[in-house]
Amino acid sequence: MTDFGLSKTLVVLPTYNEALNIERIIFGIRDKYPDIHILVVDDSSPDGTGFIVRDLMLTDEIIFILSKPKKEGLGNAYKSAFQWALANNYLFVVEMDADGSHQNDDLAKLLDNCKDFDLVVGSRWIKDGRTVGWSTKRKMLSFFGNFYARTVLGTSVFDSTSGFRVFSRQALEVLINGDVKSNGYAFQIETLFLVFHSGLAIKEVPIIFLERSIGVSKMNYGIILEAMKLVSVLGVKIRFSKKFNS
Repeated sequence: MTDFGLSKTLVVLPTYNEALNIERIIFGIRDKYPDIHILVVDDSSPDGTGFIVRDLMLTDEIIFILSKPKKEGLGNAYKSAFQWALANNYLFVVEMDADGSHQNDDLAKLLDNCKDFDLVVGSRWIKDGRTVGWSTKRKMLSFFGNFYARTVLGTSVFDSTSGFRVFSRQALEVLINGDVKSNGYAFQIETLFLVFHSGLAIKEVPIIFLERSIGVSKMNYGIILEAMKLVSVLGVKIRFSKKFNS
């Protein structure tokens, strides 16, 4: 990607209690991509994550923050970020975790493909993709959950729940107009579903996902159940809606 492309690219880092990670993650991105912009969407973290980001903003003019007055969840954080990115004329928006699970070397692979695709997905479940630090149970849950989503929703994407992605401006406009409702992993599935069925071009690239070493995982069974329920609802919509059968 050209320097111009990087200056028009926004990395979005949703945070909740990431005070131990956020400075390291931001510095890692800035060291490798000094022209890329960073937006932290802090979900009213009680551990002071937002204060750390504001301190960094004093000496770096391309770090920004959106602070939520209360905890609203991952999906709402990203929806706010997408609207902010469109309003500020970014061409590409990156979804990236703030806990160290997503690697800067893999970010380079996503960015290398975003000029030719409207959505680039960092995939754990294609050749050369993998997870590190997961139990067998969690791997199976993710793998078969993604198999279920791919089968029911009729997409060609192997990792529907990946939170490491690059959206084009056109894809963001589809999502904003699509009025995405869900949160958590369900948000990732719903946004993929809307982009895929809008006919935009999607590419999966392999990533290595590292289980976080600092802090507490946000994963819980409520998030998983929300995702599976959404897949079932969208599956029914595909079969009965003229929009998806035309």
